[in-house]
Formats: sequence, C-alpha cells, structure tokens
Amino acid sequence: MLVVYLDWNIYAHFRDWKLKGDETFSKYKTLEDLKNLRQIQTYFSDAHMLDLMPENIDSSYIRNDLEAMSQLTDNMYLLYDAIEHSEIKERVDPCAIYRNVKNNFTLNQSMNTIEQNSGPFWHILEEKLMNMELSFEENGDRSASGTDLKSYMDKLFTEHNNALNDARYFKSRRVQNLRKLQMIPEYRPHLSGTEEQKMSVFFDLFPKWLSCLPASMKNRSDLLFSSFMLLDQLHLWADGNYKNMMIDALHAFYASHFDTDALVTDDNNFRNKAIVAYQVLGIDLHVLNFDEFLEIVQRTK
Repeated sequence: MLVVYLDWNIYAHFRDWKLKGDETFSKYKTLEDLKNLRQIQTYFSDAHMLDLMPENIDSSYIRNDLEAMSQLTDNMYLLYDAIEHSEIKERVDPCAIYRNVKNNFTLNQSMNTIEQNSGPFWHILEEKLMNMELSFEENGDRSASGTDLKSYMDKLFTEHNNALNDARYFKSRRVQNLRKLQMIPEYRPHLSGTEEQKMSVFFDLFPKWLSCLPASMKNRSDLLFSSFMLLDQLHLWADGNYKNMMIDALHAFYASHFDTDALVTDDNNFRNKAIVAYQVLGIDLHVLNFDEFLEIVQRTK
C-alpha cells in the first residue's frame, strides 16, 4: 500500500467530481477506487485547513470540502507538536480540526506567541534573549532596534507579519533582497539568467543560510520553510503572496512524514519547490503531479 499526501488542489478536484457531479474531474474518481482497494492510504493536516481560510466563507462549501477530505483520508490526521517536534497520526473528524485551527491558529508571530508556547519557562527564556548579544559580523544586519537577540527577533516578527498581511510589502521585500544579492559579483549574472543558473545560486547560498540559523530552527519544519523562502527570494517559482508560500512549505513538511511515499500536487510551482527542498535536505520522497501518480500506481499493481 502506498501512503500518499495530497495537496489541497487534488482534494478539490475529487470534491468537484464526487460532490458536485462535475465530469471534467472524473479521473479523480480513481482516488476513491484506490482507497477502497487498499492500494493507497492518505491523511490530512493543519495545512489543509489553512487552505480553506479565509476565502471559503460559504458554510455549504466548507462542508463539501471537509466531506471530500474525510472520505479520502478516513479521518486520518497528522498532528504535529511544535514544542516536542513530534508527529502523531490519529483519527479525527476534519470538521473538529477545522474549528480548532480557525479559532486558535494564526500565521502571525510575535514574542507573545513564544511566551504562550513557553508556559512557565518564559521568564527564563526572556532573560536569556535579552542578555544574548548579536554578532553583527555574522548576521550582517544592523537595523535591529537593539543589539540583543530579543530585539532582533521582534524586528523579524514585524517583517514577517507585514509580509503576511500585505502582498505588496512581501513583493517589495523580495525585490530589495534580490537587488542586494545582485551586488555580489559572482551571483549577478546568474540571477538574471535561466532557472538552472538561479538554482546554482540557491545551492551555493543554502548551506551559508543554514549555518546562520540557530540550533532551535534546524528542525525539519523550519528547514523546509527556509528552503522555500530562499527559492522564493531568488524568484524561483515565486508566489504572489507570503501566506501561500508558507502554507506550501507546511504541506511539504507534513508530506515528509517518515512513512509517506509520495506528495501529489497539480501546482507546478509548489511541486518544483518541494523537489528542490527535499533534494537539498536529503528527504527521499516522490513529488508527483496527478498523472504521474496514476502511472506509478499502475506500475505497482
């Protein structure tokens, strides 16, 4: 049995065939057949719930979305504990997860978020952050409001939230960052060249970026986000807004669960980013569009 992680667009196509009777998407019926024959197994995640917010405001659409997800996954949900960096699969109604994510989860970040997650250890952590000085020679950024790590993190959170809530800000920051890279002589000709040339810059920069990350951010989730961010900053399969990029990185993370055989998506930008991110992080996982997935299933019968 193949364990596959389906991007939201695959569930949406299945929903349109199964619950809306749209024959345009009839090939996605195969998913139900494969599941019933126990040839595939799949699961859903919080990232799927974020895909439904806030655009889908009609409750009837939400019911169809969650019903399609429930039918294909048999309510199998991958829970990620960000504190322990642990992943657990359990059976939960997607409706319950949707309500929980809608009411409690936010992509916005702040020191308050860290404080809430740190519980009784916050005062110890806050003292360390405020007394941990930055080495500007290493981080190369003198624009923080102070020289301690807490001030620098406050600045990063502000930029993150601005990018999340304003697509124009996100795009302008991308342009600014690209201009800075173009000032480096060995990168300049490649950044205005082909995808392959831009990729050479990515493979050179990523280890350097990695070396600057604190140990606390070298978990699989943060590393995948970092790789997606760097690809986006290099205008490789760039997203129109920051939220979409973040959710794609989350999907790539949940798909990389140890027992998963393939990530299936019809989003070419997401597919290309995931392939490169998995490659640079040494994650052995097939990334397929739906037609490629069907071909593999046929070969493994």
